[in-house]
Amino acid sequence: MKKCLLFLICICFILFFCKCPINDEYRWYLDNQTDDTLSVYLAFGFLSAYPDTILPIDPNKANISGADPHKKQLIWLSGGTPEKEIKILPKDTLSVFLMHHDTIKKYKWQEIRADYKILKRYDLSLNDLQILDFTIPYPPNKTMQDMKMYPPYDE
Repeated sequence: MKKCLLFLICICFILFFCKCPINDEYRWYLDNQTDDTLSVYLAFGFLSAYPDTILPIDPNKANISGADPHKKQLIWLSGGTPEKEIKILPKDTLSVFLMHHDTIKKYKWQEIRADYKILKRYDLSLNDLQILDFTIPYPPNKTMQDMKMYPPYDE
């Protein structure tokens, strides 16, 4: 009985205090190089995926994350390889919508959606994401000059 109890305690200790390794390639970041807090929406799934570049109707289903000024922040922790994540999209392209966080607070979602109140939309292929090492900069840098985005890249 004591051996069984000791075994259970060891198993519990292992489960609670050991971290499962997560491969860094499954983490996607936004590098916010501005003085503003940004809101980021990744268009995965059937709500709004490229080539449909409209924002989803329901903001509660639009997994929007925040990015603090001058920080590189995690915006997506992939459950599968990047290849699998991109493959499930209608095209091989992920749309990334960037907005001022103040816009989200100031306007109703329907107004943001109708007036397309975004700073930038990147339409990134798997190859683009790999070139960026899964770290998406804002504002776009010279590396991104030939990548699809709206409004277009401007130096």
